[in-house]
Amino acid sequence: PPSPPSRRNAVGRSPGCKRMPGADTARPFSYSGSSLLTRAGYIRHTLWVTRYDPQEQYAAGD
Repeated sequence: PPSPPSRRNAVGRSPGCKRMPGADTARPFSYSGSSLLTRAGYIRHTLWVTRYDPQEQYAAGD
């Protein structure tokens, strides 16, 4: 459900987002089981949302 209009985040804006995937979404060209997908499997999906953790800065590792 959408946030109520009275709710504001730390910078004074209404929180929320709108995801609109379409034909212009870039996808990686790689084969299942390739070294690229073994190391960076997160690229199979267009959006990942996780809680912020300052210790986790690099999705593919250090």
